[in-house]
Amino acid sequence: MIQSVSTDPIPSNPPIPDDFEHDLSLTGKLLADLRPPEFRKGKRLNWKSWQPHRASIESRVLSVFGKFPRRPARSKVRWGHSKKLPLYTRHEVSFSGEKGEWISAFLLIPKKLEKPAPAMLCPHPTHIKGKSAGAIPGVAKDGFQYAWELAERGYITLVWDHFTLPPRAPKGSEYDSREFERKNPEWSPLGKALWDTMRSLDFLETLPEVDPKRIGSMGLSLGGNTTFFTSAFDARIRAAVCACGCSTFRSDRNLRYNWV
Repeated sequence: MIQSVSTDPIPSNPPIPDDFEHDLSLTGKLLADLRPPEFRKGKRLNWKSWQPHRASIESRVLSVFGKFPRRPARSKVRWGHSKKLPLYTRHEVSFSGEKGEWISAFLLIPKKLEKPAPAMLCPHPTHIKGKSAGAIPGVAKDGFQYAWELAERGYITLVWDHFTLPPRAPKGSEYDSREFERKNPEWSPLGKALWDTMRSLDFLETLPEVDPKRIGSMGLSLGGNTTFFTSAFDARIRAAVCACGCSTFRSDRNLRYNWV
């Protein structure tokens, strides 16, 4: 279910009544403590002994988020308008998500690249302007615009619209995930956001300008949350920067995840 947040302008959402006892009951049902028993007792784990625990943790997390669909082998791509700026070019692009779905994005490519360059996924914060908040100077306040700031520093960056924002969702239903949850009872909004990020990685890897061994992700708020969890499930993300974006699940309702 959607909940109100305090970041830059978003529409008003229906309030959810407080239900402390229900919230408290979920604490033990979700992800109360993912640490291996040996770790909780103060023992150190090496890489080999950690792997079985990691598989168990992944299974428990996916039981809440929902399992990811199989990703297509190839991405279909539609290119739109390009705008040249002093240090980089900003491209409008859409690539295939789920069947019949297009993920709308901005791709920023620095000028004068002499060889494949490092790239950063830049999932945007909770902002009504979506990808524009991170990719276009002046749209959002300081701290939101990491996509174009990194492009000025020589990184290829990609920022895409969250699935609850136009043009991916009807205007007037921004950041409302309830229709998605009705259609996908075995999935979750967070699981969908992570899957979209993996599709964004798939697209980046097709670009000759990108060094696939040097792809990272950076995000604030909603973008930080997306970065945090995607980097745990997709080893192609070699570096991750997460700001203000990780939930403890303590106020989740209906096992769906408090996602904004």
